[in-house]
Amino acid sequence: AEITQLNTEKEKVVQRINEVQKDESVINLADKISSMMEEYQHQSLEKQVVHLGEEIKLHFTKMLQKRDYIRSVIIDSNSFDLTLIGKDGDTIPSHLLSAGERQLLLLAIIKSFLSVSGRELPLVLDTLMGRLDLKHREAIINRFLMNADLQTIVLATDSEFSRNEIDRLNNVVSKVYHISYNEDSGVTEVKSEEETNV
Repeated sequence: AEITQLNTEKEKVVQRINEVQKDESVINLADKISSMMEEYQHQSLEKQVVHLGEEIKLHFTKMLQKRDYIRSVIIDSNSFDLTLIGKDGDTIPSHLLSAGERQLLLLAIIKSFLSVSGRELPLVLDTLMGRLDLKHREAIINRFLMNADLQTIVLATDSEFSRNEIDRLNNVVSKVYHISYNEDSGVTEVKSEEETNV
């Protein structure tokens, strides 16, 4: 009877050891899967960041007057710092870009984010042409607004776009509205261009 009891106890211990080993195998497998998923996420992020940098370069050079100025755009996948590499392979410090070039770079970044994300979201731009010289205005009109593939809403002051520029955009603009404050009624009014010209 004592041997039978010892055998039963031994079987219970062996069974418990097997259960513990199975649990450890499951834990090890879970750790391996978790590690693989982290590596996959890191590699996926790296690929997306490289793709985003390529898109930014593409859109920036399309708008920029200096066609050979940028060789590549590198984005650090940890800090998301953006570095411009010039045609000679040297880093281009951001302070060397003019205000207009920085504006074009910002538009390229926004357009690239929307492009890489695959989402078709409307783009709202406020005071787009405010501080730009003539050549950068032309770049934004000809290479950005004339080719906008997303719904784009531009909020501009009356001095930002000339009548000629508005007319040039006529084929790609659905509506032009004027927003003005009515002193008499104390209300801001929104009128279509047709209503304003009546």
